[in-house]
Amino acid sequence: MNRPGEPETRDQLDREAVTWLVRLTSGETTEEEEAEARAWRARSPAHEQAFQDAERLWRGMEPLRGRVHALKDKERVLWPRRTAFRWGAAAAMLALVMLAVLDRTATFTVWLADHRTGTGQQQTLHLADGTVAHLNTDTALSVHYDAGVRRVALLAGEADFVVAKDPSRPFLVDAGGGTIEAVGTDFVVRRNGRRVTVTMLEGTTRVSYTDTSPQGEAAVPLHAAQRVAYSPDSGLGSVEPVDLRLEAAWRRGKLIFEAAPLSTVLDEINRYRPGRVWVLRHDLTTLPVSGVFDLDRLDEALMAIQRTLRLKAVSLGGRWVFLL
Repeated sequence: MNRPGEPETRDQLDREAVTWLVRLTSGETTEEEEAEARAWRARSPAHEQAFQDAERLWRGMEPLRGRVHALKDKERVLWPRRTAFRWGAAAAMLALVMLAVLDRTATFTVWLADHRTGTGQQQTLHLADGTVAHLNTDTALSVHYDAGVRRVALLAGEADFVVAKDPSRPFLVDAGGGTIEAVGTDFVVRRNGRRVTVTMLEGTTRVSYTDTSPQGEAAVPLHAAQRVAYSPDSGLGSVEPVDLRLEAAWRRGKLIFEAAPLSTVLDEINRYRPGRVWVLRHDLTTLPVSGVFDLDRLDEALMAIQRTLRLKAVSLGGRWVFLL
């Protein structure tokens, strides 16, 4: 699960850029919010690029924006007390269109995977050597075994590997330019955009990653209740301790959060729930959320979060939800 301070994926930046742009063009932005938007854009070149991409798409939606603004002006006259909420619905519609265009579909390589799960699905695979792979939501995995090595490729998503012991044939997981090597152990690998996270549940593995830095390949051992991440942006990170009760909750059909930012909670819920949930007010993204939620009852989890944080919600077709 993403945590404060972890590098943001391009998908996250796109969503945040669209949220800022819709808010800034609503005509109801405060000076403080405008300053926050400028600070967000200045955080990195990637933030600025995401905002400029959203602006180009926004300019291309001129006809639709004209209709929405006309609706907003009309409702100020007819329903002055409900304008904020109705404009929230109109802004949500605009954000939905923009984000649908920006959405990145699965690559051709992912579609050619040996095993795939859809959104909200999980699957348990029993491989030829006795290894068990538990695939989480929206995951793609390919298997390449031969006489000398057992190799799998995690093309997308997240998987828990309970590796059968075979000292004569190492077990390798390739993911995002890195390799995780084990003999007999239990670990989870997750691909989140270009970032890969490896979490050890039992035993020991060796995580190696090759990047374009002068150091080239780097490798670290990983033991039980530890985690390490790597990406092209940050290279191979430092090993850190983890709470396995939280990290492996999905294997028990749960999501567990302890004072996690609302944005982080929604990112996790969006992995398992068809459609998507967005926050249209930037000041809400850091609100803390704690709770234990069932993966098969996520709409109830959303309602509980909405009540607890006293949020307003705009729902489009039941699948697309905007919080404001």
